[in-house]
Amino acid sequence: MAKAPKCSSCGGELDIIERETGMFATCRRCGKKFRIKPRAEKPDAVSVSAKVLLDEIRESGGKVAAAPPAPSAVTPAEKRRLLPYIIVALGVIGLICILVGGLYLWRGAVAERRQQLLAAKNALEAKLPAIESDMKQGMSYFSKGRYADARDMLNLAAKNAEALMSALIDTMAKTNEDEAALFEPLKEKLINISEKISEVLATDEIRYGAKGYVKFEGKWITPEEKKRIEEERFAEEQRKKGLVFYNGRWMTPDEMNIAKGLVKFEGEWITPEERERRLKERAQKLGDRIRRFFGGRGARKPSFDPQAKEWLVDDFERGSFWNVENWGDSCELSVSEKNASKMLCISFKPSGRKKAAIGRALPLDMSSRSLLTVDVLNESGGEFQLALGVLSTRFYESKPVPIRAGLNPEVRFALKTSEYKCELDNWQTFAHTIEALERVSRIFFVIYSNQPIEAAFDNVKLLRE
Repeated sequence: MAKAPKCSSCGGELDIIERETGMFATCRRCGKKFRIKPRAEKPDAVSVSAKVLLDEIRESGGKVAAAPPAPSAVTPAEKRRLLPYIIVALGVIGLICILVGGLYLWRGAVAERRQQLLAAKNALEAKLPAIESDMKQGMSYFSKGRYADARDMLNLAAKNAEALMSALIDTMAKTNEDEAALFEPLKEKLINISEKISEVLATDEIRYGAKGYVKFEGKWITPEEKKRIEEERFAEEQRKKGLVFYNGRWMTPDEMNIAKGLVKFEGEWITPEERERRLKERAQKLGDRIRRFFGGRGARKPSFDPQAKEWLVDDFERGSFWNVENWGDSCELSVSEKNASKMLCISFKPSGRKKAAIGRALPLDMSSRSLLTVDVLNESGGEFQLALGVLSTRFYESKPVPIRAGLNPEVRFALKTSEYKCELDNWQTFAHTIEALERVSRIFFVIYSNQPIEAAFDNVKLLRE
């Protein structure tokens, strides 16, 4: 290794590098400056190789041995010539690196953008089920006729659908055409939902039904108006049927008179007091007739042994004391011989009342009697109903009993049961007992039938049990 030059003044080493020449140097010890002379150049490897080659030629008598090729050396000129190509190559390599890096960054940005769009799409679609549920509930209310509830639920669904559509449009506005295609299915669903809701909200059911109107004969009217029209039509129908409106309900004129506390007497509705008065007046007249029948003034009533088990009231062998009552339908009475016995025959064709009544005066003390029996011959071929009527202090009627076709012997009516009706409860229930059997003035047979009746009565008896 070459030694560093020394200072000529102090002998210290100069602070220079060995190969640097033609430069000023500074002494490290005294600080004096010196100019350094260039040193002789050392022979390079090429010069040494050439010298060795010449020596070998001289020694071999002019023959030169093949020597390995010397390594090529790049001259400064060659370096200067190749420098532009190197720069271009480095530029191309750099550009390729930039492009590859840019492509990598672009693909990452695209993937990130798609993830953002998918997240936005999923966030918007998450709100769709609630809207569809509200719409479905609204349609259910609509089908059940709950139009106000349907309107409210559909309006809520429409409002939420509109808000979701607004958010969707804002999101699509920030995308390009290809990205916007990702949101098109959701947009179509929202459009369909909005159209369905608008179609239902525009119906008359929502426009009027939600306000409380009802559809009646093709028109939407208030419930009060519908009720008024129906009541008027119903009232007209009831009036055509002959009914009247009384005390909050429709009824027949007879039912109305009963509700007023009136009783029907000889085809006329009168007060119970007036009926009692007329009955007493009639009883007095009948008594006068009976007295005249039995021999004039002072004639006595029909009398029977109270201890006898059987009283024969009528066998019709000497005629009849029975007559048709005008509070039933008209019928015809006659006495004819049937089955080797005279019988009271009745011919009845029902009309408005569907019943016929016959009666006779019988002023008797019947307190010792418990049964009335009668033989009934039904020649109609069909069944009818027969009831017993008794007039004492008031009129009583028994439960009807069925009379079959043919002879019905000893049809029985109990006199002391609680199965009679009277005006005390407007003839509503068979739950009364005949009062004052000792003051009976008249008895009746009442026939109920919807078909014409041909019948005969015989052997009217009062029995003691």
